[in-house]
Amino acid sequence: MSHFDRQKTPTPKLAFPALVDLGTGLQCADFGMTLRDWFAGQALAGLLACPDWEPSPGVSVADVAYRQADAMMKARDAV
Repeated sequence: MSHFDRQKTPTPKLAFPALVDLGTGLQCADFGMTLRDWFAGQALAGLLACPDWEPSPGVSVADVAYRQADAMMKARDAV
């Protein structure tokens, strides 16, 4: 699976939607990123912070980050 693939669920879990109040109540102006994207970004930051770590040959850092994100999504759903 490519790191560009989105979640396969019908309604992805979203993180950080932007809400605006136009005088008629709050409305969603931007749905933000998926929770999977957020987890991948956090994993990426952790991976890049480790100076001795590098991915296996032929594997991108983004692929590793999204695999970690998928594991976090699975663990989160198991609770």
